[in-house]
Amino acid sequence: SHAAAYAVLAYQTAYLKRYHTVEFITAVLNNRIDSIDEITNYLTYLKNRNIPVLPPNINRSYPDFAVENGGVRIGMAAIKNVGHTVVEEIVKEREENGEFKSFVKFVERMAERAKRNKQQGAMGAALNKKMLENLIFAGTFDCFGHNRSELIAVYESVLDRANKDVNARASGQFSFFDMEDSAEFEIPKRKEYPRVEKLRMEKLVAGVYLTGHPLEEYRSELEEFPYNSSMLAVKDDDEDKKGLDDEEEGDKDFDTPAITENTKLVLGGMLVDAERKFSKSGKEFGVAKLEDLYGTVDVMLTGFKMSKYKSLWQSENLVKLTGRPSIKDDGITVWADTVELWNVAKKQEQPKTGKMICLYMSFGGISSNTLDEVHDVLVAYPGEDEVYIKNTDDDKVSRIGTKVNACKMLKNELFGVSGINNVEIYDKN
Repeated sequence: SHAAAYAVLAYQTAYLKRYHTVEFITAVLNNRIDSIDEITNYLTYLKNRNIPVLPPNINRSYPDFAVENGGVRIGMAAIKNVGHTVVEEIVKEREENGEFKSFVKFVERMAERAKRNKQQGAMGAALNKKMLENLIFAGTFDCFGHNRSELIAVYESVLDRANKDVNARASGQFSFFDMEDSAEFEIPKRKEYPRVEKLRMEKLVAGVYLTGHPLEEYRSELEEFPYNSSMLAVKDDDEDKKGLDDEEEGDKDFDTPAITENTKLVLGGMLVDAERKFSKSGKEFGVAKLEDLYGTVDVMLTGFKMSKYKSLWQSENLVKLTGRPSIKDDGITVWADTVELWNVAKKQEQPKTGKMICLYMSFGGISSNTLDEVHDVLVAYPGEDEVYIKNTDDDKVSRIGTKVNACKMLKNELFGVSGINNVEIYDKN
């Protein structure tokens, strides 16, 4: 009977994953919300199958991961120091009084809601500066068209002014915001953070990269390595997960070789959190994580190897490692034998061929949310390629300000947006 029950469970999970993939993976993501490496693996799984992974959006996201137009929208509660209670209040305010029209209006409305809840003795957390900062770094307000650097420069002033105004109104004092001709808080223009810095802050506040990956441009090189971090992940012994793991064995993008402590591993990726430490006997050793597109794996460097490769043991170095795994119940650590830098200089020196991507749309038949959906997909692929929209009603072509990485995956995701008739990528002459 025990085996029969697990056979039924395996059949059910396989059926759901085959015929309701997006809904099934969304449920799994919410079940694994505290496991960053697993979330990374499942998001990569979706992207590899051209299923849109939509970034956090203050007017679209809910507390948890949610299904949206055939894709998965990342939930705001996954952002550190925010939490379900605040996000639930954001969603309630949005559903009761309409979408937020700007960053400043969002802060004003949430300050008013917090004051109202307090006066009524209702439950509900108020926004604080750390929450607002992390929401900005996660890209939650990108939909309003401001650079993240611009919002970071003013968010404290905006929140202070909103709270001060709410308190003034509560005490019956005249309010600046009550003036009909008052202008909204002006957000000065600032240069946006470099892409690498934006991605670094996304991972800092959310645990995963949300709008890209710093190693995405090296995908083809990474796929040439025989091993990656997902192959070294220790399987969860939870029986509830067994059906999923078993069903996935025949559904991977790569074959997973058997891993033993005698396996000679060859891995590529970026060193993160690289440190040099000393043992009780005074011997120097190195610890780090090797990050690739699928997650991270712990790495150790000891003995004469530490002396030999010490200069390469630095965070953000792209390296090729060889070594052997130490397999424990709580995970796998790679004991490195050799470390060498990737020879990426040649790739960096080659002039990049400019591309542009064109969306063919009939504006007479699109819904009010279509352009928001297009924007969400575009900002998930930041780059230097230009984006054009051709109105098939009058054949007029317009260039929009957003620049992207015009790749096949972006093209496939755009095809999933209702209202887009065609998408083409062209080389710029």
